[in-house]
Amino acid sequence: MPIITNQKGFRSVVQAVNRQNGKVLAGSSWDTAADREASHAALAPIREELMATAGSSPQVENYDVVFADVRVAAGARS
Repeated sequence: MPIITNQKGFRSVVQAVNRQNGKVLAGSSWDTAADREASHAALAPIREELMATAGSSPQVENYDVVFADVRVAAGARS
């Protein structure tokens, strides 16, 4: 998703779905809170598209990452 990964300060994105109830979770991490805030405006078109497709508004919450252990398989694209 280049619209996300090309943003200043981008570090990671995770998307998950609960196939039983159809709920979707997306999370991203950024170098700084300022980078995260700047991304909100740039990502507004994605949120608008989600609202049109899903028929509901995405809920945005902010958290500080206190621990992350991310492993990439050998030969995988990072």
